[in-house]
Order: sequence, then C-alpha cells, then structure tokens
Amino acid sequence: MDRCENWIMSKIRDLTGQKFTRLTAIKLHSIQHRQTKWLCRCDCGTIKVVRQVHLVAGKTQSCGCLISEIVSSRNRASATHRAGKTPEYRAWSNMKDRCYREAHPQFNYYGKAGIKVCDRWMHSFETFYADMGKRPSSKHSIDRWPDPYGNYEPQKCRWATWKEQRANRRTWCQQQIDGRVG
Repeated sequence: MDRCENWIMSKIRDLTGQKFTRLTAIKLHSIQHRQTKWLCRCDCGTIKVVRQVHLVAGKTQSCGCLISEIVSSRNRASATHRAGKTPEYRAWSNMKDRCYREAHPQFNYYGKAGIKVCDRWMHSFETFYADMGKRPSSKHSIDRWPDPYGNYEPQKCRWATWKEQRANRRTWCQQQIDGRVG
C-alpha cells in the first residue's frame, strides 16, 4: 500500500464482523468516488455488496429477503379475511372510528356519548363478520338494536335499512324524558 492508500484506510471505519440487522460485514469491498462498499453475508446465506452509509444508517438491512418476508406476511394477514374493501369491512372500520377517533365527524354522537365496541369485535374483523354475516344489500348498514344507545356487540346489533334504523331512533323529546340529553 502506498501512503495515499494508508491514509484512506485510516479514515475508514472498520465494520468487519459487525452485524447490521441481517447483514454481517465480511470485508471491505471497494472505495470508489468517496463511497465505501462492504461485502456482506445475509442471514439467509446470500452475499451482497452494500454501501457503508446504508449499512450504518440501517437503510439496507438484508439482501432483499427481509422486505420479501414483510410483504408476504402482510399478504397473509390480509388473506385471513380478504375483505379489506368489502362493505362489511368498511362498516366494521367506521363503527370503530365513530367510537374511538375524535376527529371522526360523528364522534360526538358515539364515542363522546360513551358508546363502545365490545372486546370481541374491537380487534377482529373476522369475529365481527362471523357474528354479523354478509350485509343483505347495499341499503343495509349496522344498527344498534333494540337500544340505539347501547354498545356495539353481537346480541345488540343487526343489519338494517335506513327506514328500519329510523324507526329504532328515539325522538329528541324521548331523549329529554330519558335524561339522555341535557
């Protein structure tokens, strides 16, 4: 090595043997245009050349197998109900939003009024769907029945048309008598 190479090597951080998520730095590969590159072995066995700045910053964490596993895992998770865009899934998601997301336009009438989603439904669309079933038509939405002030739970909900829901609604006068509005 000449003096110039010795000086460059003295300025390079030695990563040999260090582990970065799934990559282990084996040896210095090259230095080109002020970019230091390392030869790395992934936990899956693949050998890959990676820029040092990407290793140290955590930008490159594997040979590519990690992102493949993450995507595959997400696909398996969504495949469990394969319903992310169905009306039933939207009803379940909106029901939770009305009760727990303060920014929701109807939060004052649901979450702020103390209406909750039962534990059985809160974290599982599959359970909600098993209890409620498929929405009978596009004119049906979830209704808390027979008590429009009750929580969302299997025994107290149904799919109902707007007309059925309107009949299940208490008038402002009834709310005053019941002491629910004040």
